[in-house]
Amino acid sequence: MQIRKMRKSSGRSAAFVLSDHADWSGLLQAIKATGAERIYPTHGYTALLSRWLNDTGYIACELPVPHSESD
Repeated sequence: MQIRKMRKSSGRSAAFVLSDHADWSGLLQAIKATGAERIYPTHGYTALLSRWLNDTGYIACELPVPHSESD
């Protein structure tokens, strides 16, 4: 993932990559630790995670990401 390119093209001031190999409690800990108010899950159980986050006070929405042929 090219963070600098993504940040520049999206108009965001910061971005980071979170491994998709975390368990449920690990993901929730990481989300809480960042202080993020908006979360955009990109793959895995995105609907379930988004629903849980919305129900607990976050703003969450699934974000479809196109995959390359090597994925």
